[in-house]
Amino acid sequence: MLGAMTLILRRALALFFVGLFVIVALAALAYARGYRFDPVTKRITQTGVILLHGEPKKVRVSLDNQVPRPVNLPRAFRGIAPGAHTVTVSAPGYGTQKLSLAVTRGQTTTFPNLRLIQTEPLVTVRAGLPANSQLAPDGSTVAWQDGSQLQLATPESSTTSPVIPNLAKFKWQANELVGLDSTGKILGLLSSTGQYRAGAVPTQTDESALQTLAAEAKVRYLTAQRVNPLTAWLLTNEEGAWFLEDDGTVTLVSRWVSQPLAALEIGSNVLAIVRPDEITLRNFGNNQTFSFPLAGIVRVASAPHAGVLDLLVEDGDVLRWVRASFF
Repeated sequence: MLGAMTLILRRALALFFVGLFVIVALAALAYARGYRFDPVTKRITQTGVILLHGEPKKVRVSLDNQVPRPVNLPRAFRGIAPGAHTVTVSAPGYGTQKLSLAVTRGQTTTFPNLRLIQTEPLVTVRAGLPANSQLAPDGSTVAWQDGSQLQLATPESSTTSPVIPNLAKFKWQANELVGLDSTGKILGLLSSTGQYRAGAVPTQTDESALQTLAAEAKVRYLTAQRVNPLTAWLLTNEEGAWFLEDDGTVTLVSRWVSQPLAALEIGSNVLAIVRPDEITLRNFGNNQTFSFPLAGIVRVASAPHAGVLDLLVEDGDVLRWVRASFF
């Protein structure tokens, strides 16, 4: 009799633990699939996921005005109730961004183009530059003409060319400075490292392929920048800016009322539009816009470094070399 009761008890315990295991396994599977108990509706409902990618990597994130917590990007936030949510992202030294996201049951809502912008991006590299100063295309050097000599300056040092007879003007070609006479004849080359070569002929950039591509796509351009990375051109004219892919696909990026001084891609999905009194950043991946007032901008270098612009700004009768590091 006692043995039969012991056997029954053992079987009951075995069935209990098997049932418990099944319940726990099903609960774990449901949890992994995003099912949560909703205290408002008193029902179990399927949730969604928010996935953030972007820069900088170390940020603080607040969901629906909760207490911000430090996270590293990319980061997935699970168990998010379906519906509209506000995500606030911040980091020391950067502006705060608020994102409005819609979460769907059982789906991942991805925000791939988060890009926090520095709150104090503008730094003067050099002041007191002559009014004829020109930045190198890569923004690493500034040059000006001083009588019959060419002057080069980096953030750390300065270089003076030998006396160049008949020097009337100069221009940058790639990162070499070309000295010209009044007729446009090449007198010599001064490299960005300060080496001078009299009478040298600069290498010309062959734009014939781009010209053919633009003609076939019926896109007229005044400036061109290789982007995406090196699979497309950012073309601008007095009407706006376009992407021209190597396969001939044309995409309008921005249209403006008046032509800016420059429009450059300074990072993936980030377009910098420079006007005489303002720099505007537009993230065309998520259509967010940021503006930075800066009066007196007269010239802009290209943007070979992500998030960086080099500019020449009027400062009375002279110019300042200003570097803007946005991210």
